[in-house]
Amino acid sequence: MVSTWTRAVLASTCLMLLAALPAAGSPFSPPSADPATAAAVSQVSADSLQSALVALQAFQTRHTNSDTTSTTTGIGAARRWLHGKFAAIGTATGNLNASYHDFTATISGVTRLHRNVVAEIPGTAPASERRVYILGAHLDTRQEDVNIVTGPQFGVDDDGSGIACLLECARVLAATPRPHTIRLVGFTGEEQGLDGSARYAADLRVAHEPVAAMIQNDIMAGIIGAPDPDSTVTTDSTLARVFATDPAQGPHRQVQRYLKAMADLYVPIQNVVLIPAEDRPGRGSDHQSFVANGFPAIRLMEYLEELFRQHTALGDTLGPHLSMSYLRRNAQIDLGTLANLASSPKSCEGLAVGDVGDSTGFRLTWPAHPNEGTLSRYVVTARTPGALDYEQVFDAGLAHELVVTPAPNDSTWFGLSAVDAAGHPSLITGEVLGVLSTVPAAPNELVATPDGDSVVLAWAPNAESDLVGYKVYRSTTPGSGYALLTPSPIAPATFDDATAAPHTFYYYVVAAVDGKAKESAFSNESSARLVTLDSGILFVDETKSGSTAWFPSDAAADAVYAAMLAGLPHVSWDVDTLGVPSLSELGVYSSVIWAADDFNGTFQGFTGVTQQLPEASDALADYMDRGGNLLVAGWDGTRGFAPLEEYPFDLASGDFLRDYFGLDAVGTKQQPACTGVLGQGFFPTATPENARLNPPWTGRLPRVETLTALANGAEVAYRFNSATPDSGYHLQPCGAFRDGGAYRAIYWGFPLYHLKTTEARAALEASMTYFGELPSTDAAETGGGRLDFALAQNRPNPFTGETQIRFAVPADGAKVTLAVYDVTGRRVRELVRGRVDGGVHTATWDGRDGEGLKVGAGVYFTKLEGEGRRLVKRMVALR
Repeated sequence: MVSTWTRAVLASTCLMLLAALPAAGSPFSPPSADPATAAAVSQVSADSLQSALVALQAFQTRHTNSDTTSTTTGIGAARRWLHGKFAAIGTATGNLNASYHDFTATISGVTRLHRNVVAEIPGTAPASERRVYILGAHLDTRQEDVNIVTGPQFGVDDDGSGIACLLECARVLAATPRPHTIRLVGFTGEEQGLDGSARYAADLRVAHEPVAAMIQNDIMAGIIGAPDPDSTVTTDSTLARVFATDPAQGPHRQVQRYLKAMADLYVPIQNVVLIPAEDRPGRGSDHQSFVANGFPAIRLMEYLEELFRQHTALGDTLGPHLSMSYLRRNAQIDLGTLANLASSPKSCEGLAVGDVGDSTGFRLTWPAHPNEGTLSRYVVTARTPGALDYEQVFDAGLAHELVVTPAPNDSTWFGLSAVDAAGHPSLITGEVLGVLSTVPAAPNELVATPDGDSVVLAWAPNAESDLVGYKVYRSTTPGSGYALLTPSPIAPATFDDATAAPHTFYYYVVAAVDGKAKESAFSNESSARLVTLDSGILFVDETKSGSTAWFPSDAAADAVYAAMLAGLPHVSWDVDTLGVPSLSELGVYSSVIWAADDFNGTFQGFTGVTQQLPEASDALADYMDRGGNLLVAGWDGTRGFAPLEEYPFDLASGDFLRDYFGLDAVGTKQQPACTGVLGQGFFPTATPENARLNPPWTGRLPRVETLTALANGAEVAYRFNSATPDSGYHLQPCGAFRDGGAYRAIYWGFPLYHLKTTEARAALEASMTYFGELPSTDAAETGGGRLDFALAQNRPNPFTGETQIRFAVPADGAKVTLAVYDVTGRRVRELVRGRVDGGVHTATWDGRDGEGLKVGAGVYFTKLEGEGRRLVKRMVALR
């Protein structure tokens, strides 16, 4: 892909070439090549590569929007040809599956179906160990004006050369099964903005595909270029460039270094130059789509470029400026890298680097590899900050510890690779920085996790040889005022703060201590507050602020929500202002109402409208596991977890909405068709408020979800009332509720804001009655048709004098016991015993025990028991 060429871009590109001098061979290479991989590398054919380029040139144009019906010209003919070549390899080897990845997109103003061409060589490893390695190139071509669709725009080097490499790697690699999957993808839409790879990479991310590395081939065959716009032409056939983005110790650079190591081992005549950048200035390719989606990705390409030949009507054709032997060597680098990666052990985890204790060297430790029985050794790499490649390598055998002394440098990046019996090294997924010091290194990765009675701290252990332990500090002010909690250093890298008081945010840091009583700097700070579930209702508003019926202004939404929540004591949380709440911020509330009245996509000028619910799902799951209740209502709630996917959704175990709400299969009616939601059981019916709808909706709600299958004991709360009663959506479930044991959950597949205020209030009151919050009105006034056992949070809480405790029993009445207990489980006071009528009741506790004596300050529990039900709420007495 290229923007309009300027002299500045040409100059900066060439300066980068001149500055990136060839590096020495990587010491990471194993001492001997795998004979099977070496044999496969030798099978790469220059004639096959040239034959592919001749065929690609014959299509005249492969523009993304060119003809798709011709058998000889255009992108359609080209992609069918590529698919056919892949399919023929699959037929010959029985080890390759050819397919299309289809997507609809508007590219250069044209909306239509587009296709990436995919060839997969499946791995033999079990699904639990599966990894995917991708080699990509782009099939499309262009002229300087990216909107010119017709030929000629041959694109032989850009990027027919990359496509030729895909085919040749597919032909050779498919002959031999390997443990891990290799996928070869010809992308479309690269020249108009990386459209094909962007959609493909995003789909892989949403599908949780285990992509461990991606290599993009783009412009691979040229050996002639100009090192400066005004200089003479230069020829070079022994250099290639590989680009990878920051950080220097990150996953992209590790793939880059791995490729160079394989090039040094299997194609030593080709010197791969490491470029510490994502791409050339102002340029880009499909690897960037994978980087953007969180996958390690790099770009391999020729060293010199003839820029005047790129993106022209007649320039990018076959000719002496392209070398088939040079292209063959680049394809061999691809093949050697992929063959090793697809046979390599899993990457190592848990490397820790510390000072040996006297600042003369480093001590490295790591846990055993899960497949250590198949390994020949561990290899440790070392690199000083600023060095592009590994500078030293240490053979650690099968030990789990290595002392490096004397130290290579005061600061050194270390990596760890596992090497199997055939010599395949695992990919280093990250490096760890060691820094020599006379004091221990500060601990890192401190995380504070709250629970009901304590805050649990955990951090990454230090690797110093003379480490004695850690000191834990706490403050109620962020960034300062820390008080020591552990006068004597503790050995484990965990600590349970059982002295934390309810309703107080604490800020923690940790320091390491060595045998000379020298103490490190503080770790990162982590904060937490106990999960007390004793402060009633939290209303979370994540509505996208705007000025349309889809997205009202904050002021308009706040007024509507306030009216709907009238009579329900609550605290509001605006996600736009405060961000996504954490477990500590959620955990003091017994129930949460989450208004997700926005959805994913670009709509009416709101680019990338994104639901925040998925970002909060881990915290919400922890909150519900601890006993918190949750009601979720909004547009496209299910699609919020997979914004690039389309309805219908089939959810599985592990999906938040299935595990906690019992949603199994979800569809939607995108068009305005819902005239209201019909309440089931104790849920009252609700209808749209016309004043808050778009006029074209004609009083109906669009985008209402249908919950076509429920699981985990979920029950129907609402049904879809369709404008056309004979439609497939009429009376389909669109709301559900579930008793999860520790928690209760309600899901509405429709937005809260767009309902009539009084009806929404009744629905919320019924929901809060189900949650045990118990509104001030009785069950009949809330529209509830069914009362269940419920125990509300006491009010006030905490309290100093007396507090009211509200509870409900089913309509027929029941024999119940309501009592107060202390933290040891001792009964303090019995408030109710015997049969009570159905409905809502209130008991008062004056803070005295059964003998009339005032109890001390502390945590107490109210327990409601009856007919096999047992409900508990926590409360705090102050004095």
